[in-house]
Amino acid sequence: MSFTDLIRGEISFQSDQVDDQVLLKSDGFPTYHLAVVVDDHLMQITHVMRGEEWITSTPKHVLLYQAFGWELPVFAHMPLFLNPDGKGKMSKRKGTVSAQSFLDKGYLPEALLNFFMILGWAPADQREIMTLNEYIQEFDPKDVSMKAAIFDLQKLDWINGVYIRKLDQNDLIQRLQPFLPVDMPAGFLEKVLPLVFERLVTLADIVPFTKFFYREIALDKELLLKKATPELVQEQLTKTIAALEGLSEWNTASIEQVIRQLQEEHDWKKKQYFMLLRVAGTGQQATPPLFETLELLERERCIERFATAAERVTS
Repeated sequence: MSFTDLIRGEISFQSDQVDDQVLLKSDGFPTYHLAVVVDDHLMQITHVMRGEEWITSTPKHVLLYQAFGWELPVFAHMPLFLNPDGKGKMSKRKGTVSAQSFLDKGYLPEALLNFFMILGWAPADQREIMTLNEYIQEFDPKDVSMKAAIFDLQKLDWINGVYIRKLDQNDLIQRLQPFLPVDMPAGFLEKVLPLVFERLVTLADIVPFTKFFYREIALDKELLLKKATPELVQEQLTKTIAALEGLSEWNTASIEQVIRQLQEEHDWKKKQYFMLLRVAGTGQQATPPLFETLELLERERCIERFATAAERVTS
């Protein structure tokens, strides 16, 4: 006896090797194997696509279909999804795996769909970004890999970033609403979005990428003194404060001009000096572009934070 699997071809089995199966429990309720066959038949299911771990149960289902005189559905047993480390089948016991959990983390539904479309399958040209219509036109179960597919979170992150950058600003702002903290100032998102847009991997990234603009920051003394002495750092911050206080206009161009001029005049190492200003102004080593960030921080906050950092390195 045999059945044809869309992915694995013909699968044969000996009917006398199939274990006896309880179909009705003592309370009159059917067991799973009977219930799933009857349920699928009554719902006129034509294709049963499920994980490969169900292959060993399929003979029981085939025999039940034959016993009832019902037409067999088409079976397709998909490869398993492995944990991101490639070890073991993905399960609730080893992490959150529901679709809603990924949406709650800031993944776009269209990105999730794209990710699952190419998990264990790829179009002929091997492209990884594709629409649902393209998938419908090109998908063939026969091309699904029989090898277990690793649930590659890095690939999901990359795909989600691609889809985020496909959104226009108004749509992105709407998508970001559930992830905005209550203490983000009104109207601030529109100002900061152009600075962080390219760096967003998930919608939830909007908080760690922007919180230093409107929340108090913690200054790490070691980071402030990275590749510099306390005396040099204090000199750099003091002279930067004086130069920024003297600006007639507070914008990216004027901030950049005065800071670059200071660096050249005093022959400060650019990498060290610019990183110092980044850390002193934001408390972080990785931020949006430095000069645009300082403009959005506004003059008073920048000067206040630079002064605090100057005191911190000598404390």
